[in-house]
Amino acid sequence: MVALIGPIFGANPIEVQILSQVFNVFVLPAVVLGIILMINSKKVMKDYKTNIWVNVGLLAALFFSLIISFNGIIALTEYF
Repeated sequence: MVALIGPIFGANPIEVQILSQVFNVFVLPAVVLGIILMINSKKVMKDYKTNIWVNVGLLAALFFSLIISFNGIIALTEYF
């Protein structure tokens, strides 16, 4: 949708598409954090218990996504 609306405002469609993909990295940490909160919630999981290695993997994914988001911020500041 963004790539279709961008040319209306005079932007290059390729650049708009790349920028829309860069903005997707800011959603990833929120999604991983939501998954962590859900699988560790006794209300949601009831009698099921999450393995410690799942939590370790999700924390690693959260750390990785935060690094990628930081790199996205740097890329956007350099672009503009």
